[in-house]
Amino acid sequence: MGTAEAELIILTREDDGLIVGRERNFDVPRTVDRVAEAVDVTWKLAGRRPCVAIWDMRGSPRPRPESWELFIRRIPGIFRALAIIVDEDAKRALGAFPMAIDSLLIPVRMFVDEDEARNWIAPLAKPDPA
Repeated sequence: MGTAEAELIILTREDDGLIVGRERNFDVPRTVDRVAEAVDVTWKLAGRRPCVAIWDMRGSPRPRPESWELFIRRIPGIFRALAIIVDEDAKRALGAFPMAIDSLLIPVRMFVDEDEARNWIAPLAKPDPA
């Protein structure tokens, strides 16, 4: 277990190694620098090894396009698998993001329900053999 914080997110590493990030400070713009900080803090909490994570974006304002691009580029280097939780309305507003994550070579899915996200990612959260 462990926790870490960035301006946009609070992260918890659970006993099974799953990292759960919950976005916060919804009045703060999702700029490239702030998104990069959130991803870097995730990387450090994961012990600088690709991890399995849930990234809860419900209630978060829409990131700037260049922030999405940075996040998508960094996904394969930071995560072994990623479940992204969004609001029902946000899922429709994400534009090309779902197509971009579908092209990644790691398991990435979007959900509107945390229980569904946890059920999907639980088998993938088994520790990575060292």
